[in-house]
Amino acid sequence: MASSNLVLRFELPASAERVFDLFTRGEQLTTWFCDQADSDVQPGGRLVATWQDEDGETWVRRGTWVELEAPGFARLVWDAEEGSADEWQFGIAACEGGCRVTVVSPVLPHANLPNDVRQDAVRQGWERTFAALDQLLRIEA
Repeated sequence: MASSNLVLRFELPASAERVFDLFTRGEQLTTWFCDQADSDVQPGGRLVATWQDEDGETWVRRGTWVELEAPGFARLVWDAEEGSADEWQFGIAACEGGCRVTVVSPVLPHANLPNDVRQDAVRQGWERTFAALDQLLRIEA
């Protein structure tokens, strides 16, 4: 079962430069994405993101920045887990009142869930993420 991609668009009340930093820099990723991050922001550089769940267990996700064109584009390929690597792409463009972010996100295969359910879960996850980012950026302003 192959994965597919969703293309989603969101607007944020900040400059493209600020949003690019939020998506790529370790100290910025810890404000919204993970508990700890180390990010070497250059093509071929590594991102290591760490979370601690409510039970105190730590889990880590590692990836490689494949393309970076500040402040307009970033492509990250996460290391393969359970035989399937996934890739996130972020296009960032200035617009009135801030910037527009286009996200290309994988919808990974799952033997027990139909494609539309998996797509809806991915969409809802990104919608929650961007709502939190919007709130964070409005507080900063």
